[in-house]
Order: sequence, then structure tokens, then C-alpha cells
Amino acid sequence: MNFSISLSTAKHLFVDACGVANGSKCNISALDYIHVSLIGGIAEVLGTDTQSIVRQSSPIDAFEDYEICIKAKKLNTFISSFTDESKPLKFQFDEDKVIVKHGRSRASIATMSCDSYNVMR
Repeated sequence: MNFSISLSTAKHLFVDACGVANGSKCNISALDYIHVSLIGGIAEVLGTDTQSIVRQSSPIDAFEDYEICIKAKKLNTFISSFTDESKPLKFQFDEDKVIVKHGRSRASIATMSCDSYNVMR
């Protein structure tokens, strides 16, 4: 699964959800991840720390339905470091990671199966 989105859409979708997941003080390792679902051209991102839930959604150009969990801290750090709105963020998913690119910068971020992310969706 591959898709591209604008930097502003990425910040809308991921920053708040990653912030909640990133601030987790519990011992549940799955909560270090955000849940991402792409269904019917709509991306929905969910982050939680068991006390609060942040859910954001936005239409994107993705032609396949897909569901995955992405490590929140590294994704948030990568996305928040950019200000150039002229370049899109490109996501390329593999079995156990996602490669996120912005211009010449790239990050390899851990993913996990959604089966381990046991929150109400």
C-alpha cells in the first residue's frame, strides 16, 4: 500500500493522535502506536492513552482499503520537523514498517498488526 498526502493533511491527521499516544504513561506497549485505517478513500487515525482518545479523519487519494498501527513518537517527530507545504508526504508500507518520505528526507517507522490494538474502533 502506497499513498501521498499534503503536509497540512498529515499534520491534521497525525499530530494530535500521536501526541496522545506519545504521552502514554501506562505499560501497554500497543498504546505507543496510533491506529490508521484507510477505507473508501477516507483516512481515520486514532490515538489513545486509555484516558483520552483522539480521532481524526480526512479524505485522501488511496485506492485500497488498509489498516495498520504506526509507532507514534517517531511519526510525530518526523512530520513535525517539516514546514515546506509544497512537498507531499509519501507513505510506503511493508510488512513490519512504513517508509515516510518528504522531499529528500525519509524515515523508517515500525508498524504492528491492528489485532494488537484493542480499542473500540
